Amino acid sequence: MTRHFVVPDELRRKYKLKWDAESLKYLGIILTKDLTKLFNANYKPLSTKIKADLHRWNFIPFLNLNSRINTIKMNILPRLLYIFRTLPVEVDDSCFKEWDKLISRFIWQEKRPRIRYNSLQSRKEKGGMALPFLKKYFSASQLIPLLHWCNSNYKAKWKELEFNQKVSFPLQAVIADKSLLKQLEECKNPWINLTWQEIVKSSEIQDMLKLFRWVAYDSDFSPNRTDETFQSWIKKGLTTYLSFSEKHILHIYHSSSTQVICLQSFTRRWLAQQAVDRLKKERQRRLTWLQMQERKRREEKEEQLRDRRQRWTNPERREDLNLLYHALEKWRREEEQQINSFLRGAERKAALCLLLEQETELIATIGRHHITFQNNNYDKIIQHLLDKAVAPHQWRAADGRLIEMDNLHTIRARELRDLYSNISLFTVSQEQRSHILMTLKHTVNEHKCLLTRDIVDLIDREVDLMKRGVQTRNLEGLRKRICTLFLQYIKTQAFNPAVSKLLKVPQNPSELNKDVLLCRSCQRYLRSTNFIAFAKGLSTRCKDCTRLDNIARPRNDFSCYQSILRRLIVAEQQLSKESKIPFLLKVEDIRYLIEVVWLSQSALNASSDLYNLMLVRWEHQKDWSPWNCILLSKEEASAHFEVEDVNKAYEMTFIHKVKHKHRLAQRYFSQISIMAEYLDSAAPPAAALSNQLLSKPITMATHRLATDPSPDSAH
Repeated sequence: MTRHFVVPDELRRKYKLKWDAESLKYLGIILTKDLTKLFNANYKPLSTKIKADLHRWNFIPFLNLNSRINTIKMNILPRLLYIFRTLPVEVDDSCFKEWDKLISRFIWQEKRPRIRYNSLQSRKEKGGMALPFLKKYFSASQLIPLLHWCNSNYKAKWKELEFNQKVSFPLQAVIADKSLLKQLEECKNPWINLTWQEIVKSSEIQDMLKLFRWVAYDSDFSPNRTDETFQSWIKKGLTTYLSFSEKHILHIYHSSSTQVICLQSFTRRWLAQQAVDRLKKERQRRLTWLQMQERKRREEKEEQLRDRRQRWTNPERREDLNLLYHALEKWRREEEQQINSFLRGAERKAALCLLLEQETELIATIGRHHITFQNNNYDKIIQHLLDKAVAPHQWRAADGRLIEMDNLHTIRARELRDLYSNISLFTVSQEQRSHILMTLKHTVNEHKCLLTRDIVDLIDREVDLMKRGVQTRNLEGLRKRICTLFLQYIKTQAFNPAVSKLLKVPQNPSELNKDVLLCRSCQRYLRSTNFIAFAKGLSTRCKDCTRLDNIARPRNDFSCYQSILRRLIVAEQQLSKESKIPFLLKVEDIRYLIEVVWLSQSALNASSDLYNLMLVRWEHQKDWSPWNCILLSKEEASAHFEVEDVNKAYEMTFIHKVKHKHRLAQRYFSQISIMAEYLDSAAPPAAALSNQLLSKPITMATHRLATDPSPDSAH
C-alpha cells in the first residue's frame, strides 16, 4: 500500500508485496489508503468487540459492583487507550455516549442505574468509584504530541516531518496564542489544535493562559514587531509574562508603592463598607425568612386546630367519626382512671354505671351524626359516580397537550346522567315534568325487561295523578321511587356499559369465582380488595368489620398518619417526579413506620406531636424510601434539608441509631412483594439483617400490628 508514491516496475518485480492493497495492519492498527476510513477501520471493530465482551461478561454471577468497575479499568480502558494514543483522528461524541451506555448497562447488569454515571466517575476522595472518563482519556492522548512540540529536547522523525519548514516563532509560544496557532500551517494534523482549544474552553482558562504568552511573539502586543529588544530578553530567560514575576523584575516599581498606599487604604475601606452592608442585608433577609417560616408554621398549626374543631362539630366523613370516637375513648379512660383512683366499693360501681350511661348517650349522638351525613352525602356519591362514568378518555400527547376522546359508551352515559338530573328535580312545572317523564319513558322503552316495565308503570301512574290534580307533596314518594329505579337502570351494564368499571360487584358471574376470600368476622365471601393488606398477607377481617371493631374497642384515629403520608407525597413530587415508593404506601404502612420503627417521636428532640412530625429523606441524593428516611418535626426537617453530608453533620452514634431504624424498616418492607423490587441490591441478605437486629430488642407490637389491624394507638 503506497500513498503519494508511484511504485516502479523494478520494485514490484523485486519485492513481491501487496503494493495495491487498500489497507495495512501494523501493530494492531489498520492503516488505510484513504485517511477518512481510518475511524471505521479501527474504531468500529473495536466497539463491536467491546459490546460483545460486555454482553458475555454480564452473565457472570459472582461479579459485584467493584469487580465490574475494575474490569472496565483493566480490560476495556487499555484497549481504547492504545488506539487513542496511536490514531490522531476525530471521534464523535456519540461514540463516547454509546460506550458509556454499554459500560453503564454492564455495571448495573441491564437494570436501572442506582447511582448517577457522573458520580461513579468522580474520584474516590469525593465519594466516587474512579470510573474512567473516556472523553478525558481521549483528549489527554491527543495532547501528548503537543507536549513534544513544546519540548525542544525531544527528537523524533514525526516531529521533523510535521515541521519540515522553519517557522518564525518557537513552538512553545503557540499553545497560549490562538493567532499563532492558526498561522502554524506546517502542522499536518489540525485535530490536535482543535482538541487543545476545546480543553481551554471547557476548563475556562482563557484568561489565565494569557500569562503564558511570550512577550516577543504576542500577537496582541504590537511593539514586539518593531523593537528587537524583546527578542534579546529570551536569552535571559524572560519569555512569558509570568517569568517577569518569577525573576523579581517588577521590584523596580516598588518605589512608587508609598504613593499608592493611601489610595489603596481608601479603596479597601470602601470595599469593607460594601461587604458590611451586604452582610447586613443578608442578615435582614435571613431574619425575614425565619419570621416568615415561623408565621407559616404557626398558621399551619392554627389551621390544623380549626380543621379538627370543624371535624368535631360537623363530621362529614368516616375519618371524622373516628376522630370523635377517639376523643370519646380518651375521655372515657380519663374518667375511669379518676373513678378508680378516688372511689371504692358501691360508690365506684355507681360512678362506673353513670359513666357507661354517658358513654352510651355520646355513642348514640355520634351515630345520629353518622346517619345525618350519610343522608346528606347520598346525592353527592350518586353524582360523583355518574360524573366518573361520563368522563372522557384522556392522555398526554408528545407535545404535552391533554387530549380527550369520547366514545359511544361515554356519550350514552352522559345522556343518562343528564336525564337523571332532570328527573330528580321536583320543583319544575307540571308541563316540564310531563315532558321529562315522556323522555324517560322513551329512553327506557329501548330495552324490554321487568325493570323497564316497572319504570314505565310508575311514569304512567305519576302522569295520571298529575292530570287528576294531586298535590306535589303527595307525589314525592312516587317520584323518589322512579329515581331509584332509574338509578338501578343506569347501574346496569347492559343499558349503560360505561358504568361497569365503577361497580364494586362484577356483572359477570364468572369473575366472582376469582380472588374471593372469607371474612372470619361477618362470614361473608368478599373480594380481596375489601381486605387490608399487611406485610405477611391479607387481614382475616374485611374493612367493614375492621372499622366496626375499631369503633367498638380501641377507637384509634389514623387521620394524623394520613396527613403525614399526604405531606410526604407532595414533598416528593416537588423533589423528584420519578419517585414511586410514597405512592405505594398505605396508611397502615406509615403507622407501622412511625409507631414501631421510630416509636412515634422525633429522632432529634423526641417530640411526640404527630401533627407536627413529618417523614423526610435521610440522604437527599437518594429517593425517599422507608430505609432512607427520618422522622423529624417541621422545624428540624427544614434544617435537615440544608445538610449536604449527613456523615459530617451528625455524630456517629446518632448515625448508627438511624441506620438501625433503616434496617428494621428494610426487614419489614422486604416482605411486601411490590416494595421488595425497590430494595437496594447491595443490601445485606435477610439472615445478615436478622443477626444485626439482635443488638436491640423488638417489642411485641411488631407482631401485633402485623396480625391485628386495630391495636391501641401509641399517641
